[in-house]
Amino acid sequence: MDLSQLEVFLTVARERRFSRAAEKLYRTQSAVSQTIRKLEEQIGEPLFDRSSREGVLTDAGRVLQEYAEKLLNLRNDAQEALVELRELHAGKLVIAANFRFWRSSAGCIR
Repeated sequence: MDLSQLEVFLTVARERRFSRAAEKLYRTQSAVSQTIRKLEEQIGEPLFDRSSREGVLTDAGRVLQEYAEKLLNLRNDAQEALVELRELHAGKLVIAANFRFWRSSAGCIR
């Protein structure tokens, strides 16, 4: 299971149709179906109720949806934190001075 599979899974779950998910993801419907089928094989459980025309989640699908959203949110948070670090919007600045320096410059700062 990888994050790209989870993105496809979440898109199908949100759109409730494989065809609409395929459009959103700029993929063919068969590629989306194949990704979901592979994910289901890896998990060992069906994620969607195939008897319904809509993309209705099974119990396993609802459980996976919750964790998939958390994982993708964590990935986004990590990416944002790294961008902030790179742009120096976040980080640590440590300034140290000994007491003698502070005392001698205290008169200059007024």
